[in-house]
Amino acid sequence: MNQHDSASERIVITRRDHLELLPWRAPAPTPGEVRVRVAYSAVSFGDVMLRRHVFRDRPPVTVPGYEVVGTVEAAGAGVTSVRPGDKVAAFIEYGGNARHAIVRASDVVLQPTGVDEAQAAATVLNYATALGMLEAARLTRGDDFLIHGATGGVGSATLDTARALGISALGTTRGGKRDLFGARLLDARSPTLVDDVRALSDGGVRAVFDSRAGRGLWASRAMLERGGSLIVFGLSSVAKPGFQAAVGTVGTLASLAIFGVLPGKRSAVFAMDKIYRSDAPRVRAWVARALDLLAAGSVEPIVGVTLPLAQVAEAHRLLEAGEVVGKVVLDCR
Repeated sequence: MNQHDSASERIVITRRDHLELLPWRAPAPTPGEVRVRVAYSAVSFGDVMLRRHVFRDRPPVTVPGYEVVGTVEAAGAGVTSVRPGDKVAAFIEYGGNARHAIVRASDVVLQPTGVDEAQAAATVLNYATALGMLEAARLTRGDDFLIHGATGGVGSATLDTARALGISALGTTRGGKRDLFGARLLDARSPTLVDDVRALSDGGVRAVFDSRAGRGLWASRAMLERGGSLIVFGLSSVAKPGFQAAVGTVGTLASLAIFGVLPGKRSAVFAMDKIYRSDAPRVRAWVARALDLLAAGSVEPIVGVTLPLAQVAEAHRLLEAGEVVGKVVLDCR
């Protein structure tokens, strides 16, 4: 296969809140890397935050997209784990929303035989995150938890994964759905939500997963049984514009600082990108396990909508508006 540069296109955040499909020359992979011809990638709230310049340490040329699902087109020197023609998937920190991506070979997972590539794209980030969060909360078969935003990408993936692992779940949503993957969904706006959760879980759940942040974290903590865990992830509130983001960030940091000195319950932040930077093999293991669950039919990722790569701005709009149940996937072919 061709080891030279390849004509391609990728989505670039050219300025705050602006996404543009631009041509580029996808380079030949260096030692330890592979060049992947991307079939599908996806959109997450991390991409929205990146677009809004919430992250201060983004690269000079910022290409969003945490998922790469496609075919190895070229391999750099020393790569023996995969070869050109192999169908692969990987979590990467930047660069997935493109026709081609340069990926560390050590991050790549072979796609199990027969998996749907669009579903695989809906699996890489969200289901790996679900496995990681369940691990962070120390949940095992027979335990229970609640997740806010249950119909979103990570929310639905966590409910689906929990079902596969024998862990009971509740969820909250603003929509009209009453259950999902066997989990009962509650109205996130109910004034009796904390009492309802405690009643349904015999005094409190073992863990709560919360991406809303801010003052809502106090209600989430009140839903826990003694010794339970509050896991903050995603921080979707800081993706809101201007003053709202500042308030959400300050409220979250203040709440977590106080929780750190209060006895009886644990709290932690789960950030996949930070885990990837410090322990990439751990993330790769979650991705591999998630794809194995997919191949076995144990999980059923929801592809809420699939759009062409060029319509990434619409994908962001749908995600922010909460108009899609499941994952927003991009067709990069």
